[in-house]
Amino acid sequence: MQGNLTLAALGAIVFGLAQSFFGYRIFRVILGITGFILGGLLTGYFVYNLTQSQLLGIIAGLIGALVGAGLMAGLYIVGVFLIGALFGSMAASALFALGGGGPPDWAVVILAIVAGVLAVLFQKPMIVIVTSFGGAWWAVTGIAAIAGAIEMPSLQGFLLGLRHAPAGWLIGWLFLGIVGFIVQYRRAR
Repeated sequence: MQGNLTLAALGAIVFGLAQSFFGYRIFRVILGITGFILGGLLTGYFVYNLTQSQLLGIIAGLIGALVGAGLMAGLYIVGVFLIGALFGSMAASALFALGGGGPPDWAVVILAIVAGVLAVLFQKPMIVIVTSFGGAWWAVTGIAAIAGAIEMPSLQGFLLGLRHAPAGWLIGWLFLGIVGFIVQYRRAR
């Protein structure tokens, strides 16, 4: 694995474990980090594809990351919806991967919207669920990448992570997510 992807994998493990076990308490920080990652990736990707300039893509990615972090942390309800929607799309990927295939686009969209709406309606329990399993996803993906169980040709491949992992890694994700949920639920009462 390349050096940058190894650092990304280690960062994902640390961020994922913190999110999985302390997600409700650090939720605003999680919103900011998620906005930073999504804003940077989307803006950098869009500008690079438009201009084919790596420098402009990096600059735009940095600006997009800062704007994304500010928007996610500042617009709390929108951030809650987006975190829920990301969880819904991740859950669709995991469920279909357990069945041996990738999810159809309609399943990802429907689960993302449903999870986003539920996150807004039932904020506290959904934040605990989303951060527990979302953090577990990051942590297990990082571990699987370092162990060589999944190929990480790029950062985009890393973000999709467990989607193409063997079932054992998905079971590990479920286990870590459940443990994180139990720990957070006991602390959040």
